Amino acid sequence: MFPDRLASDPLVGTWVSLSDPAVAEMTAPGFDFVMLDTEHAPNDTETIADGIRAVEAADGDAVPLARALDNDLGAIKRLLDLGLAGVMVPMVETPEEAAAAVEAAKYPPEGRAASPGPAPRTTAATSPTTSSARTTRPPCWSR
Repeated sequence: MFPDRLASDPLVGTWVSLSDPAVAEMTAPGFDFVMLDTEHAPNDTETIADGIRAVEAADGDAVPLARALDNDLGAIKRLLDLGLAGVMVPMVETPEEAAAAVEAAKYPPEGRAASPGPAPRTTAATSPTTSSARTTRPPCWSR
């Protein structure tokens, strides 16, 4: 799983700021992850969901990650509810801000994320399934 690989192996990823899911699908092969941007790109929840499906449908083992718009509980929860393997939280400059980002990504009692239940997902590679791909410790980085 991605969290295990993240903890033990050096990983190489790519960055996608464009909203067309074909770009995410074309860039995914050969990388460990694809970072979908919502901070400095015209991506919203719908385009990130499309990007996730594109990365998952691509050849290879890349997993979708996303950079949140900011360190906001709702923004982080919304992204993780889409089934991302993790989030990058921008502009984290203090221990308190880092703790808030982690709290937004964890379920109670460790955090404040509400359980969304299984999210229906369809990719080109699979038929409709349910997925609850949120990790309990998504990676959070500061700039």
